[in-house]
Amino acid sequence: MATAAEIAAVDAFLADPKTLAGSPPEFGPTTFHKKGGYEWAATWPMQSSQGVVETGQLRFVARGYGLFSIAVILKSQGICRLDYREASRSLTNLLGGARDLCPGQWKVRSESWTSRRSF
Repeated sequence: MATAAEIAAVDAFLADPKTLAGSPPEFGPTTFHKKGGYEWAATWPMQSSQGVVETGQLRFVARGYGLFSIAVILKSQGICRLDYREASRSLTNLLGGARDLCPGQWKVRSESWTSRRSF
């Protein structure tokens, strides 16, 4: 469970406007979430409104089994995420607060910080 100080740090991080720092990242192979298929990931550092690059990142992961995700990372911890998946696939590893955002050929699920704040 997160401490009050950790929750306050994430709240402060999310409250400050950010931009992506540097050139767009290149995707490369990874095994971070590998489940018998291939995946490719790219991580793009974020900078604060003062231009300071700290530990905030935007992580993109594309998996070979119909899943693509975009996550906001702070100090190596995911604080919110969007998962895109083929409508015919199901996701079983979502944390509380995840919800479908749109119907159709692709499903989008979100895990927002406000739904995970108490973790």
